[in-house]
Amino acid sequence: MPKLSRSHPLVALILRLSRSPEERAASGLMLVEGIRLAREALSEAVAIREALVSPRLDLHPQGQDIIAGLTRARVPLHSCDDRLLSSLHHAETHQGVLLLVERPDLSDAHLTAGAGPRPLVLAAFGVQDPGNLGALIRLADAAGASSLLAAGGADPFGPKAVRGSAGSIFRLPVVRARTASQGVGILDDLRSKGVTIAGAMPRGGTDYRSADMSGPMALVLGGEGAGMPPEVEARLDRRLTIPMNPRVESINVAAAAAVLLFAAAGSGRDRLTIPPARRPPGSSQSPGSAGPPPPLADPPRRGRRR
Repeated sequence: MPKLSRSHPLVALILRLSRSPEERAASGLMLVEGIRLAREALSEAVAIREALVSPRLDLHPQGQDIIAGLTRARVPLHSCDDRLLSSLHHAETHQGVLLLVERPDLSDAHLTAGAGPRPLVLAAFGVQDPGNLGALIRLADAAGASSLLAAGGADPFGPKAVRGSAGSIFRLPVVRARTASQGVGILDDLRSKGVTIAGAMPRGGTDYRSADMSGPMALVLGGEGAGMPPEVEARLDRRLTIPMNPRVESINVAAAAAVLLFAAAGSGRDRLTIPPARRPPGSSQSPGSAGPPPPLADPPRRGRRR
């Protein structure tokens, strides 16, 4: 396993990928940090271009499994010291592994591709915090949404957003529109396909609990602070509001997304399952009891799609 120094060209590439959305778009790569995301990337069979590992990985119980999985996938492995890897990570502490992964290259056609007659698209306009955007990706995946559109704001393929998605970015189709105006064009295209454009509004909308959310829908959220761009609000077919204590002005964008996504998921969409209760170590399942429900199966994403 070759050992990298700070002057190696791969280190320079990682730094550019870390800092520049333009570099990530041009190269078709994104960074994946830590053991959990490395396991997710391997299990979802995404295309891993390079892997950096440091001695700290050997201290983790799953460290050897990660190296074995990367070896089986024929990923080029590079060794580096912990100090160098720490300087390349966005997390406060690293776990000894950093991957360069091919980011999905999706068009707006993928927002509803394979979603059946009632797609549910989450559209985030101007969400600036990459951690919030990553949480939205994870929520959309958990609620069984068809896809996510990120228009303006943070890059969903940046390291912090990828980490915040907890691996959901490997499963959920995510489409990036660089500007709100590009995102508006995509919403217009969705409407032409029969998708209702519904926006989450802090006040003045229909109580979401009485709204029909069972049809094809794009659920639109505005960014932190600035809210929804006027040109987006002007195109809404429906405005949805979450009733709240009048003393509270608003809630976090991820909290609002969770309420509305799961409400839509429960409106005749049947992709969700109840996870089985965790049994104490050493206990056994009682005879005749039902086993855990089958996991929600998503097709593996292999490499870049156009």
